[in-house]
Amino acid sequence: MQDRVDVRSFEAVEYFRAAVTKFIDAANAAITTAESEISRTLNWLESEQIPYWKRQLRTSAEAVEKAKTAYREKRFYKDASGASHSGIDELKILRKVEARRADVEQREKATKANLRKLQRETMLYHGGMQHLRGMVNGNLALQVLELRRVVEQLERYAQAAPETPAVNETAPSMSRGAATDSLPGPTASPAGEAVSAAPQSRPARPQDEEIRRRTPARHIRA
Repeated sequence: MQDRVDVRSFEAVEYFRAAVTKFIDAANAAITTAESEISRTLNWLESEQIPYWKRQLRTSAEAVEKAKTAYREKRFYKDASGASHSGIDELKILRKVEARRADVEQREKATKANLRKLQRETMLYHGGMQHLRGMVNGNLALQVLELRRVVEQLERYAQAAPETPAVNETAPSMSRGAATDSLPGPTASPAGEAVSAAPQSRPARPQDEEIRRRTPARHIRA
């Protein structure tokens, strides 16, 4: 069974082809932007955040050692007069820098873990994007070419299709008498019946009339 397509507007097909082309451009731009953002984030984590937290970890460890030394000197050593001090202020400073070091260690571990997770997700993302990119630049691009070919074929068909002849309302009334006079009269059959000698015209096929009805006139196509 042959497929039939009812096309009433060539421009609609061309607009659809342009919309598909615009979607292909937008999809490629979105994929490129997403890949750029992922690459930028990975580079930020690897080249900036990991070294930053390593420096912070080293600095906080040095601050803890310095606070411990100050606390020991204040708590266990006597001054020139022989009196000893409780070292409460130094102990508060020590607890503060120790809490800072614990927070830095947690952030440094979280940054490394998130970097590894992002690297795994990036590999999965690239696999999915390869499929999408192939569909956009493969199947859809071929469909755009096919739509362009269809439009060209429809335009050639419209140019080659015959126009519906204009009906002259005055011509039949003016020449009806002459045409009637020129037609031969009826002849008698052997049985005595009158038989018309005028030839019978061939009826128009429905599909021909449908094609002529749906084909735009030449001035409309222009």
